Amino acid sequence: MTLNNTVYAFNQIDGAVIWQRNLGAPTTSGWTCGNVSPQGILGTPVIDPVAQVIYVAAFFSDNSYHVMGLNANDGNATLVLNTTLVMPASFNWMIQQERGALALSPDRKTIYVPFGGRAGDCGTYHGYVVGVPANGLGTPSVYTVSDTGSGIWSAGGPVVDDATGNVFAATGNGSARWLSRTGSCPRTGWPAGVKTTRISVPPARS
Repeated sequence: MTLNNTVYAFNQIDGAVIWQRNLGAPTTSGWTCGNVSPQGILGTPVIDPVAQVIYVAAFFSDNSYHVMGLNANDGNATLVLNTTLVMPASFNWMIQQERGALALSPDRKTIYVPFGGRAGDCGTYHGYVVGVPANGLGTPSVYTVSDTGSGIWSAGGPVVDDATGNVFAATGNGSARWLSRTGSCPRTGWPAGVKTTRISVPPARS
């Protein structure tokens, strides 16, 4: 995948291109801060090995994020969900972006998409993990990090425990300077059975 919203499939032995698919023009300007241009597909896709579908989060020239599912065999693409329809009102693409890897639930029904701030932290924002239904139906679940500036932007993205379905994600750059090491983390609209736990490390002391 590329920042130009093109997805490639390569032969792992000789590197030959098996197929390629451009999903549409990416955004090339307009953000308040950041170090990525153009802004197309930035986060690492996730693959459903059973359904043979590659899921990507693409940012388009109309300044909207879409989750797309591509057939792993031929690259045919279908829109799974336009995430701009479900993001909280406070989401601002000019200071936020999707950067971390996507994740898939053990039952293959939910795609988890993380959001954080752009390089430079040029505004007030919250981090999010959006749980997108893989079938494109129903209302996505949205987990919002409570304190401002706590983006979920690390390249690895969220991690899902295969045994329990629990979702784990690391945040950074938050406004809270001291948090309990363990405890419950508020969640909004998560599917039944999905839980979150906050594990925070206090700042270094001199």
